[in-house]
Amino acid sequence: MELADRVDTQVPNVSIYREKYARNQIYIEGAARTSAGLALALAERGAEMRSILHRTEVDRFGRLMALDENEVIKAELAERMHLELTLPRDARWAKKNDEMGWIDRQLTRMKGGDNHDVQQGFVVYREPYTSDQQFSMQARLDKRNAIMRAHLPGPTKGSYMTTEMRYIPSYEETVFNGQFASELRGLWRIENNYMGGPFYSLTVLDERSGELVTVEGYTYAPYFDKREYMREAEAVVRSLQWAEPKKQEE
Repeated sequence: MELADRVDTQVPNVSIYREKYARNQIYIEGAARTSAGLALALAERGAEMRSILHRTEVDRFGRLMALDENEVIKAELAERMHLELTLPRDARWAKKNDEMGWIDRQLTRMKGGDNHDVQQGFVVYREPYTSDQQFSMQARLDKRNAIMRAHLPGPTKGSYMTTEMRYIPSYEETVFNGQFASELRGLWRIENNYMGGPFYSLTVLDERSGELVTVEGYTYAPYFDKREYMREAEAVVRSLQWAEPKKQEE
């Protein structure tokens, strides 16, 4: 960042470069005549900078996981659901049936001299695509809550995962790998219990089958900052690729 009284700094500006000096680098530079002008220019592009830095970190986690991925689950997802995900090697199936798949990852991390549990979960399901209304925020929340209630029980009798609506989730329609998609970011909670945390959900139209595919990642880490764990979870979700089922030998 530079403060100087020159012709090119009379209008404050901020520039964002990718790989200007190094591979996978995000380089941001700003120039203005006054500190107030520079602060204003940075604020105007603040959301853009946060988004770029976040996506860069998500991509970094994705590359790291690809170095030691779970090939067994990857192959089974391709066979059962005709899609691929890059999952950490220590991920395990929690549930799988004709409607959905639930993959669980249990971690232990040290803090304050004690070991604490961290959980990352990933949920995958398909549904017939019949209307554009299925991409609406309410439709995605309704479907999410139905799947979670039916298939993700909590630790006590009568408890199950749902969406925390005291903090309204963020919703965005986007394009993912050339296909129309939507994203949900919000908080989950366990009905009739006290557990909760953040989630990221991606729904994509699979034009091959005329179905919607939803992949969600969530984190439970009550003793830790959730940001890095959620970036890992989002990296898994965004590793989504289509896979063709293997042809049966004649």
